Amino acid sequence: MPTLQYRSLFVEPVAGVRLHLREICLPAGQTDQVAPSRGAILFLHGSIENGRIFYNEKGRGLAAYLASQGFHCYVADLRGRGLSEPKVGRGADHGQWESVVEDIPALHRFVADRHPQGVHWIAHSWGGTLAAATLIRFPELRPQVLSKTLFGVKRRISVRSLEFYFKMGVVWQGLAPLCKLVCGYFPAKPLKIGADNEPWGAIWQVTRWTQDRHWCDPVDGFDYSAALQAQHAALMSEPVSDYRWPRSWFLAGVNDKVLGHPTDVQLFIDELGAAETRFTLLSQVKGYRHDYGHIDMLVHRDAAQDHFVELADWLD
Repeated sequence: MPTLQYRSLFVEPVAGVRLHLREICLPAGQTDQVAPSRGAILFLHGSIENGRIFYNEKGRGLAAYLASQGFHCYVADLRGRGLSEPKVGRGADHGQWESVVEDIPALHRFVADRHPQGVHWIAHSWGGTLAAATLIRFPELRPQVLSKTLFGVKRRISVRSLEFYFKMGVVWQGLAPLCKLVCGYFPAKPLKIGADNEPWGAIWQVTRWTQDRHWCDPVDGFDYSAALQAQHAALMSEPVSDYRWPRSWFLAGVNDKVLGHPTDVQLFIDELGAAETRFTLLSQVKGYRHDYGHIDMLVHRDAAQDHFVELADWLD
């Protein structure tokens, strides 16, 4: 593994908010010697996570792997998470609306200004749902997005199991509201339920989206389902470039029983209706080294010799 360069950058989408981007790349002068320059990637994490799901300073993780292969990687900490400021705490009133309308567009434009040839997007779990919502609201961004790679990404949760009732019923809809009354947010990190804390606004908005068949924003009423239908109709009548979806690859773990169940991933693919879409089930039956789950599809030690290699080739 070649030596990588790590640097912290900050983006200010609105006054008083600083979003952290971890830039990971080969040092200047090494790109052509070790690996050819292969473009820029913006990484988006999911709920009760931060950007660390994609990297560490020891060179492990998807972003570190792709940087070693010549990609210029930018790993986001969404608002209040990771090294972004201010941290999630009492009084934090933001949610996923701010991520979709303010933060992700600002992060993309920052990276796109540095790499005008285009930017790949890679997202895990709910980060991929927010990414899709951003491209529905702002279709003018789509020509600048070279591809989307989505790990364990769903919008609705349709599969019911004991694990579902515990994670979504007991934790998400029971413990999280109780925590809101006590401390004003969901302290997932000290409770050892997740890697980072979550503002209450995101909790109740995620709950709505995972339960409702019709996709609508509970904050401002934006109708994603209707917008998708209108955009698909426009593509049918004429090749409107702004409405074309980037080529997309959805990956699901066969052992992901709730948060990115393969059935729900396929439901989201069908809902989006993008033409150039690939779906892969990460399982031993399909030729992969392990039967992967929701988290280990990104953090397993063998992933860098497994589907990460395939992804690097696909991005090209």
